[in-house]
Amino acid sequence: MFQPKLFEKLVTENFKTVPAKLLLQLATAFEEGGLRDRSGTFFYKNHLSKSNVPVLAIAGDQDLICPPDAVYEIVKLILEPLVTYKVFGEPGGLHFAH
Repeated sequence: MFQPKLFEKLVTENFKTVPAKLLLQLATAFEEGGLRDRSGTFFYKNHLSKSNVPVLAIAGDQDLICPPDAVYEIVKLILEPLVTYKVFGEPGGLHFAH
């Protein structure tokens, strides 16, 4: 989606102060089981149903990084009275990405 020069600029100007250990932890979001803690043993999504914090989950209809279906898979794990789910974008109207 990015032109190579723009992608290089994004990475070099925005992630250079992010610790490597944090980037490695964030990378677990794309692995089987989803995002984990630093030890790799605590899977956050396995504990979402235990939370009592209200959640507003939003998705863009054209988001290729985290599409609405992927957001909804997480929404289903949260207790219903605590979660509001909204997809932005409409057929024939505005569209939204990540």
